[in-house]
Amino acid sequence: AKNTIRIQVYQYTTRDPHSPGGHWGELDAAIRGAAERGVKVQLLVDSYSLKSGQADLKALSQLKNMEVRIVKIPTWSGGHLDFARLIHSKYLTVDGEVSWVGSENWSQNYFTTSRNVGVLVHSRDIAQQLEQVFHQIWISEYSAPVNLD
Repeated sequence: AKNTIRIQVYQYTTRDPHSPGGHWGELDAAIRGAAERGVKVQLLVDSYSLKSGQADLKALSQLKNMEVRIVKIPTWSGGHLDFARLIHSKYLTVDGEVSWVGSENWSQNYFTTSRNVGVLVHSRDIAQQLEQVFHQIWISEYSAPVNLD
């Protein structure tokens, strides 16, 4: 990435669920490295991420060139539905040119102990369509900066 990375995922954490107090930092290091190089990074996650990744998200939000927003979609007027009204998509765009779309939540176990699929797409058209979806959610009333309190 030279200019922008936009990431939308359901869950983001560096916690290693197989090792108490363990850390899995491969994706986190890549994101931090891009921000340190001057790439503007925007991370959009579902509020569910706060359960296991709150400290990670707060730490990222304090970096220069990094913005983190949490999305919370209100409960349906007809009542609660399990696993509904979530930001459940997982994708990223790089410089409006390249996209990755996958089934992995961004936590260690999804990349090392389960079967998932990810596709890298070199298409400006696809990247820009994904960025339009990203922008709509980013500026929506359901999106807010991660709370640092």
